[in-house]
Amino acid sequence: MNSATNTMLAEMPEVTQAHRQEAFGRMKWNGWTYEAAMKFDMRKRLVECLAHHIRTQEWMAKTNRSVQHVKRVRLGIDGHPVGWATQIVMGPRFQTIQKDITEFTEESCQA
Repeated sequence: MNSATNTMLAEMPEVTQAHRQEAFGRMKWNGWTYEAAMKFDMRKRLVECLAHHIRTQEWMAKTNRSVQHVKRVRLGIDGHPVGWATQIVMGPRFQTIQKDITEFTEESCQA
């Protein structure tokens, strides 16, 4: 794992019991209760895996990915540097700020 992945994992919230319950509900195992599935190792792992996926999807829906411009060396045919190029790489994620549409201002009504 690189440092960007470690930063991303540090920003994500913990997997909650609600995530696990939703994951168990999505599995649609007939004849199994949540408590029985948590006692069975394979089903517990499957529920935990899907709960992590649900948590990650919720987090990604609430954040946006930024991009960064990075200066890279451009190599010639013989492998020696011949110049510089700019490459766009993925940067850190930041919180999505949504405006409250229930608040009305005079400026929004005049438009």
